[in-house]
Amino acid sequence: MTRLASLLALTAFSACANDRAAENPNGWYGTGDAYDVLETVEFTTTPYDVQGPTAIADIPTPGFGSFETWFATDDGIPDSSCSDWSTKQDLPVEITGIVTAHPRYYYKASGCRPEDDRNIDSDEKYYGSYFIEDETGGFFVLGDSKVAHFDLGDRVTLRVRAVKELFSFQMIYASDVLEIDRGPYPVYYEERTEPLTDDDLAQVRRMTGTVGYNGDFGEVQLCMGTIRDGDFDDVYEGLTGQDAKGPQIRCLNEGRGFYLALDTELQRRGFELEIGQKVMASGPVIRGFDENEVPYDQHRIVITRLGQLETVED
Repeated sequence: MTRLASLLALTAFSACANDRAAENPNGWYGTGDAYDVLETVEFTTTPYDVQGPTAIADIPTPGFGSFETWFATDDGIPDSSCSDWSTKQDLPVEITGIVTAHPRYYYKASGCRPEDDRNIDSDEKYYGSYFIEDETGGFFVLGDSKVAHFDLGDRVTLRVRAVKELFSFQMIYASDVLEIDRGPYPVYYEERTEPLTDDDLAQVRRMTGTVGYNGDFGEVQLCMGTIRDGDFDDVYEGLTGQDAKGPQIRCLNEGRGFYLALDTELQRRGFELEIGQKVMASGPVIRGFDENEVPYDQHRIVITRLGQLETVED
């Protein structure tokens, strides 16, 4: 009798439960508002009044095309069998400057190449590289951390312990961060209306152009000035063998364009400029290494923040 009563009660409970209607979740949560990430950067045309014990322009550097790496004498050479590695009494030096690119730029440089095999693949990957600039000039700094310990616009003091030359581009190979002065301080720039040159390397330049091509690895090709018929055409399209050097849009090939280099984080976020969009870009200049490029194409403005780009209305 007891078991029968329990069964009847359970059946009655189940029947009541089945009659309960599903709740309507409408109104539980707010809809929220969509917004764009701005990542603003403050720029200025007022030159820096910033310099450390050693001016950035006076950092000891190997000769162009030497592929040499110099270490501080007190540090010694990590591996004495590496080709083109040596020590210099002029190192270390202490510099102070404004960081002009967020320290997350990916860069691949050569490392130790044995004396008896200089062609060995010795690539080293740096995920936290950036640029630094004072009143005398700028320099590219290889960074080995995926965590940014300071930001674009911060004032940073470094002990430079090693420098490197690679494809006519000078870089700080090893350094210690001695001091961080949180900003952000305004980033100094100079405007250019002609193709970039080696005189612009590692310094912030501003250029305006119309997007003609979006390529792999964050490459953007832009045309300066008035767009002509065929300016966006790939001059190497359809060519094969050694003639297939592209893609490269016509205006750039004729010296009327320039490159942007979007960093890997912006690429992962799906950011892309639209073909035909006119933009003003401000950022430090890095050297390209594509053997198929002509000399005036060997430079790119590095973009690590959306605030470095501004849409221009005609």
